[in-house]
Amino acid sequence: MRTHLDLFSGIGGFAVAAQACGYCTVGFCEKEPYAQQILKERFGAVLADTEKLQRNGGEHHTVCNSEKRGQIPELGNGGGPRLHSDIFTLNGADYAGVDLLTGGFPCQPFSVAGKQRGSADDRHLWPEMLRVIKECRPRWIIGENVAGFIKMELDNSISDLEALNYTVRAFVI
Repeated sequence: MRTHLDLFSGIGGFAVAAQACGYCTVGFCEKEPYAQQILKERFGAVLADTEKLQRNGGEHHTVCNSEKRGQIPELGNGGGPRLHSDIFTLNGADYAGVDLLTGGFPCQPFSVAGKQRGSADDRHLWPEMLRVIKECRPRWIIGENVAGFIKMELDNSISDLEALNYTVRAFVI
């Protein structure tokens, strides 16, 4: 079974797509309480207790399957994916070996509806997504953002990923 880590998850759009493509979502990161509730209801997500993160030799039981998955943490008590509420404390190394990492990192710094402050905006969280990528080294990465991101930050993000030896393809949909 292929595994998926979903950052800035919202209500799980990437997880639905990943599941349709045969991936098992093993972790979410979402800070908004309403979205967290949806993730719990739709995916059986269990709040991560970072102080009591248990390991079981890389083997854990999920609603998807139970088989070896490298160093991915044991999932929550209910068998669902772990739900992290803070990108700043999520340890990507706990998800080392995950196949797919997705993230719709906050768009406000780049949106024409906002002030377009880019990296000067405190909601600019690409550096945190990049940190998690460095820590877990997924095989595939899918990031999404608004059109304003293209002119303000896309080149820097591509450079960041290429520095980690990823081949990057950007698509405008």
